[in-house]
Amino acid sequence: MRLSSLEKHIQALNLYLNFHKVCWWIIDIENSPGLFYCNQYMEDVFNLDKSLPYHSVSDTCPIAGDYLKNVELKSSQQAKLIFAEYQALLSQETEEYKNQFPYSDPRTNITYYFTSRAKVLELNDQGEVAIIYGVIEDTTAIERQHRRTKARHKMFKRLSETDPLTGLGNKRFFMKLLDFSFDKAQRDQTELAVLMIDVDSFKLYNDSYGHLKGDQCLKQVADAIKNALSRKTDIVARFGGEEFIVFFTGASAQKTLQLAELIKNNVELCQITHPKSAVSDYVTVSIGAYIKIPSIEDSAAETFIKNADKNLYKAKSLGRNKAVINE
Repeated sequence: MRLSSLEKHIQALNLYLNFHKVCWWIIDIENSPGLFYCNQYMEDVFNLDKSLPYHSVSDTCPIAGDYLKNVELKSSQQAKLIFAEYQALLSQETEEYKNQFPYSDPRTNITYYFTSRAKVLELNDQGEVAIIYGVIEDTTAIERQHRRTKARHKMFKRLSETDPLTGLGNKRFFMKLLDFSFDKAQRDQTELAVLMIDVDSFKLYNDSYGHLKGDQCLKQVADAIKNALSRKTDIVARFGGEEFIVFFTGASAQKTLQLAELIKNNVELCQITHPKSAVSDYVTVSIGAYIKIPSIEDSAAETFIKNADKNLYKAKSLGRNKAVINE
């Protein structure tokens, strides 16, 4: 009995592609485009009925357009890409495609990851696609390791930019965002404001209560500052020691001063007892604010910090528990 072209291809695939954790499939586009044949491993992986000699593309094929909507549940963007690449292969816009997709096993609700390749195996006499085939490799272990590595890098990055005491961003985190916002404000010609905040007479507080109480004080001050900020784009960080720093864009000098006063009042409302303070019975802060539209002459964001720091010094010299802006 003479074997058909499809049967010959199936025999060849069985002979050459039955590797561990490798699925293969084949579709006779010319004669039975709605059916696909595959190896036993693919039947195992995608829970296909092994009693059938072939399977329905529209009902059970995980890759030919994601008809089961399984990939779409995990990544709609990836599902659209798979469908587009499959159609491009049929129309000969591409000779081969390779993609990756997640697959949720309905038996266990566990998500596995696969790499899929497909290409045209045979054209008919008119030069149209007759037979296509593809392989699907289980890359779950590689993908999970990649995700774990990515998560670790993200965690380490977050830790490297976070002050461990207050949970605020640290100086490194702040400077990175400030540099970016400075460049953007310079391009857009919008106001950029920086507030330098210092806990008044903090050394005396530490001397009175010890470093553990001092740490608790800094945490409370950090929370008071953070609670005064209403926009996601308002950035606060611990700059070092008892110094905190804030920046934001798009606000007027009046709004900047109002925010500085709100921060100052929030800290006082914490009522952290400070018997050695010369200005209050409670812990207070002094604030130096600087706001300006960055000009071409302003070469770096550090200029804003230096000017805010100068205004902080003025606030201190005026008796502390003050906010000074652009003086």
